Amino acid sequence: MIPVVPPTKEHLQAVFESLLKAMVNQRIKTWSEETGATKALTVRLGEVPAERRRLWIDQIKAVIKALPGGLGALVAQLGDSVGVAIKAAEQVKYAQLTDADVHPAANDQVKITLEAFLYATPIVVALDHALDGFTKEIDQYLLRAVEVETWLAARKQWCTNSRTELEVLVVEVDDLLAQVDALALTPFLTAWTAPVVKFRKAAGVVLGTPLATVWADADAALCTNFTLPAAQQRSAIEAVVGGAGSAAQQARMQLYGSVIHLDADTLRRLQPLGAAAPPLKTACTAMTQFYGTPWIICLGTIDSAAGLTRVLTHAANKDVVKALRNAAAKGSTVPQLSKAFDLMLSIPHWEDACIALNSLDAPEIACPDGVVAMSWVKIGSSWVPRAFSMQTAGLETDMACLKHMRQETGVKPSSAKLTLYFAELVAACREAVKRWNAAGQPAKFECAGINLGVGTWTIHVRWSFGSPQVFHVDSGYEQSAWVKHAN
Repeated sequence: MIPVVPPTKEHLQAVFESLLKAMVNQRIKTWSEETGATKALTVRLGEVPAERRRLWIDQIKAVIKALPGGLGALVAQLGDSVGVAIKAAEQVKYAQLTDADVHPAANDQVKITLEAFLYATPIVVALDHALDGFTKEIDQYLLRAVEVETWLAARKQWCTNSRTELEVLVVEVDDLLAQVDALALTPFLTAWTAPVVKFRKAAGVVLGTPLATVWADADAALCTNFTLPAAQQRSAIEAVVGGAGSAAQQARMQLYGSVIHLDADTLRRLQPLGAAAPPLKTACTAMTQFYGTPWIICLGTIDSAAGLTRVLTHAANKDVVKALRNAAAKGSTVPQLSKAFDLMLSIPHWEDACIALNSLDAPEIACPDGVVAMSWVKIGSSWVPRAFSMQTAGLETDMACLKHMRQETGVKPSSAKLTLYFAELVAACREAVKRWNAAGQPAKFECAGINLGVGTWTIHVRWSFGSPQVFHVDSGYEQSAWVKHAN
C-alpha cells in the first residue's frame, strides 16, 4: 500500500501563487469585459442622445482599460495571501489532497478545491474591494454623461441663438451699408459708418468659425478633461461653447451700438442730402466734422426735404453756426444737439434762429420712471422727448415717430398737460409692445384702439436689428381727444 503524503509547503506555495495570479487576472478581465461591454453601456446611456453615445462609450471604455493599472500595489500582498491559503488548507488537512495532487500539476478538479482557500485571502479581498470602487466610479461617469449632455444641449442652443441673432444683424447691416453707397451718402456718413464697418468686420471674424468647429472643440475639451472632476470638465467645455456664444453676443452688442438709428427710414430721410446744392453739402461736412455722429443722427430725424434744406441753410450761415456752437458745444450728445436742431428746423429766418439758439433753457417735462429721452422737441414752452427708450419695458422708439405731438396737444399746451399726454403715450407704447409680444413678435405689427384714459392710440411695432422698435404713434392727429383736453 502506497503511503499518503500530504502536500509539501513548497508545492502548496507554488500552486497557490499560480492560482492566485490567475484568479486575480481573470477577475480583472471579467470585470473589464462585463463593465465595458458596448451593448451594456449603450443600454445604460439610454438617456443620452443616440448620436452622442459613441463619444461617451469610447471615453468610458478608455477609463475601464486604464483603471486596473492602479492595482499594482496588490502584488505586495501576494506572499501574505499564499501564507493565509496554506494555513487554511492545513486546518482542514488539505481537504484530503496529497502532494501528488498538487505537484507537478493540479488538474481542474483539484484547482477548484484549492481555489476555495483563496477567496478570503488579502489580495482577493482587496481586489474585490477595488473592483467595487471601480464600478461605482464608472456609475458616476454614466450619471455624468446624462447631466453633461442635458446641460450641453442647452448651452449649444443658447450659443446657436446668439450666433443666429448676430447673423441676422450682419445681413441687415450689409444691406444698410449698400444703401448708403447707392444713395451717394457715404461722404457725409463716414463718421457714422466707420465704426459700423469696423464692428461688421469683427462680427465676420466671429462668424468665420463654423458652429461645427465649435462643437468639435467642445467635444475635444470633454474628452481631454474626462477624468477630471465634473465641475472642471464642465468648465473646460463652457470655455469653448460659452466663449463662442459670448463672443457672438459681444459682437452683436458692438455692431448694434454702432448702427443704432441708422435704419432704412433714416436713410430715406437723408436721401435729399445726396442731391443738395454744393454749399449745403459743404456745410453738412463741416458740421459732421465738428459734431460727429450726433449731427447726422439729428439730421436723419427731419422728415422732409424742405426741412433738411432749411437746417443746412442755417448751417451754411456763419452767424447761425456761431450761435449753434455756443448753444451746443463740440462733443454734444444727440439729446443736447437735438434741441438746437428743433429750433433751426422750426425757424426759417437766420436772425430769428440766432436769437432762439441763445435761449435753449426752456424746462423739460417730467418723464415717467425709466424713460430716457433720445432727442427733444419744443412744444409750447416746454421740451418734450421726440424719441425715447425704456429698458425696463424693453422698448425704444425710432427717432422720428413722435412727430404728431404738436398736432395732438392743442394750442399753447401747458407743461402739466404735456406731462400727462406724454405719460399716456409711453403707457400706450408699453401696451403695444406687450400685445406685439403676445402676437408672436411679428416683423411688423399694428396695434390700434389702445385707450388708457384720454386718447385712443394707434401704435406700430417692428423688429429693428433684433429688438422691438415703435415706429409710429398717434392718438388721432388733429382729432385726438388730447387737443381739447384741459390745460
